[in-house]
Amino acid sequence: MKNRLFILSAILLLVALLATTLLGCQPDKPDNGDDKPIERKDYVKELKLDLNSSTKKLVNAKIRTLNGRQIGLIDGDTTHFAEYGNNEYSPFEDNILKARYLAIDTPESTGVIEDYGKTASEFNKSRLKSAESIVVESDSETWNYDNNGRVLCWIWYRTSADSEYRNLNLEILQEGLAFGSNSGNNRYGTICLAALNQARSLKLYVYSGKEDPDTYHGDAKLVTVKTLRLHPEEYVDKVVAFEGVVAKRSGLTVYAEEFDDETAMYYGIQIYLGYQASGDVLEMMVVGNKVRIVGNFEYSQFSDNYQVTNLQYFPMNPDNPRSVKLLESGVEAGYQSVTAEQFATGTVTVKEEDADAKTYKFAELALYSSISASNLTVASGYTEDSGKISLTVSDGNGHTFVVYTEAIKNAQGAAYKHTDFVGKTINVKGVVDTHNGGYQIRVIVGGDITVVA
Repeated sequence: MKNRLFILSAILLLVALLATTLLGCQPDKPDNGDDKPIERKDYVKELKLDLNSSTKKLVNAKIRTLNGRQIGLIDGDTTHFAEYGNNEYSPFEDNILKARYLAIDTPESTGVIEDYGKTASEFNKSRLKSAESIVVESDSETWNYDNNGRVLCWIWYRTSADSEYRNLNLEILQEGLAFGSNSGNNRYGTICLAALNQARSLKLYVYSGKEDPDTYHGDAKLVTVKTLRLHPEEYVDKVVAFEGVVAKRSGLTVYAEEFDDETAMYYGIQIYLGYQASGDVLEMMVVGNKVRIVGNFEYSQFSDNYQVTNLQYFPMNPDNPRSVKLLESGVEAGYQSVTAEQFATGTVTVKEEDADAKTYKFAELALYSSISASNLTVASGYTEDSGKISLTVSDGNGHTFVVYTEAIKNAQGAAYKHTDFVGKTINVKGVVDTHNGGYQIRVIVGGDITVVA
């Protein structure tokens, strides 16, 4: 009898375990209140652009560019459009329409980085970069603005002349790459809410309940280089994580940078590797590598500025959140071209969301980024005992600054001296750094200074 009871109990236990396993293997059901699979609908295809409606429109809008580079693609829900000389842009400051997309709010991909923020940003950029034509539409007969001076818009695009326009706001909602923002309170509210509810039911991206696998999730503060440059006091003595391209390296000091579309300039950061840095870290921190950098953000008495230190790599656990990570190789440094006037006296006005605009010295914001300048006349200079050279340069119009070099050599291997440059015209490439309270261009290798006259 005991044996039969034991066998019966064992059978029941096995059946229970099997049932649990089978239930656990069932695929996730859509969040629609029943077991029926959701038929995914393309609401974007249903919505049509009416070019003859009374709403304010900008037809054939062009993404803002600088030196042939598109700089207007800001993030997932903001794009700057510009068509210089087009009278339609006259209502907008500097002929730039700063469009904030209606009905959506994508996660942040600038400043502090949020889950799926970069995915949303890349989605927006990919659609507009491949567009044959773009139409910007207001929700009414006038242009309407948000509290940050951006125009509230619908963005339409088409990929070829014989294709229909697609509403990008609605498409981003439909893909689950944005939260709703007054989605029902606009001219396309009904279909926006339908697309939003579908994305929720399908648990897409921001509604998945899962962490973004492409976003850092360690204890460090995930930021951009621009944020560290603008608000260093908020992050000092904390562990930070950011992405940057190694633009220059001098011994154990690395200069990494990141381009910011909104201000159309590079922001740089100084990284001190230290003698304790592992071989893996040293191999990653070479010029041309794009790296996710995790380290301590601190104030350096030696350089009289902020820097990142204590970079680590864990070969047995490369996915450790504290580990630096190689993201891409063969990326060129920016070497933003500047005039002597811009470097010596130029300013940049930065308008952050929900904050007043603030004006900075150009060189202050460009600190530790790569830079180039041409046709500089060398007025004077001297050579230090270490072989380093200081040159005072000018554009001939009263704008002067200092070019400071390492102990560099020419192509024949001979050491340069200041007398090789004084009275001549030069082109330089280097990084922005500071000396005695001022800003200078620091040349690290001999090939980055050229006599042209």
